[in-house]
Amino acid sequence: MGPDQNLPGVVVLAVDADQVELNVLADALDADPRVARTLRARDIAEALTHLNAEQVDIVFTETKLHGDLSGLDLSRVIDAMLERPSFVFVTSTGDDSLAAFEVGALDYVLKPPEPARLARSIDRFQAQRGLRYTDRVPLESGPGRVFLCHAPEDEPAATRLYERLVGDGVQCWMEAEDLRPGQDRTQEIGHAVRRSRHVLACVSRRSVTELGYLREQLHDAVQVADEQPDGATFLIPVRLEPCPIPQRLARWHWVDLFTPTGYERLLHLLRVQPRR
Repeated sequence: MGPDQNLPGVVVLAVDADQVELNVLADALDADPRVARTLRARDIAEALTHLNAEQVDIVFTETKLHGDLSGLDLSRVIDAMLERPSFVFVTSTGDDSLAAFEVGALDYVLKPPEPARLARSIDRFQAQRGLRYTDRVPLESGPGRVFLCHAPEDEPAATRLYERLVGDGVQCWMEAEDLRPGQDRTQEIGHAVRRSRHVLACVSRRSVTELGYLREQLHDAVQVADEQPDGATFLIPVRLEPCPIPQRLARWHWVDLFTPTGYERLLHLLRVQPRR
């Protein structure tokens, strides 16, 4: 029995105006054993023909398509459907990333789409539907795309960062803001880390010398980061002030939030444009 046999097969629709790039995308999706069927379309008309003919779970679409309509327009059509599939944008630039998430995209993948990166999009789809492929554990509707990890003494600064990110349209999860009374703290933190697109590990002079609480949350974050494909940006150390980076975090590039451009650089790594 294959590892995916107890889960429903995923039907995906790949949309790209360029035939070569469409084949690359569809072949990469076909490489995932959870994908039962991959449909292909080169424009919105072909995409809608497939969507009207059968139930599609996820639409992977380029943002730029032939004619006056774009992948964003296709997503708006999808949003009006009674049986609404999830959709993922696959494109060569990150220019439309904020617009993608504003219209409810499940994910945003840069070209060339690697099978491992597309697999993470399918992971998110299954988590959304209450399934996790790795162990088939049911999950509640989950946290946002960024998990904030911090030591207790840094909570005020972490809360300010949380509020600023939320103000710029970034979904966040932080224990002080999102853990509800009665929930199992250890379990919820583990779920939150595994279901986030990024983990921000906030560090300061105090947390470097008193890492107990931070280390507890970092354990899950580092473990998940080790599971990511090479080159993936998952764990981002965030220095709240000038201080050494703990050795456990030293292999990841960090952001200095205290510099004039630190917050903008963080948004760039998250592929988000600040709201004006």
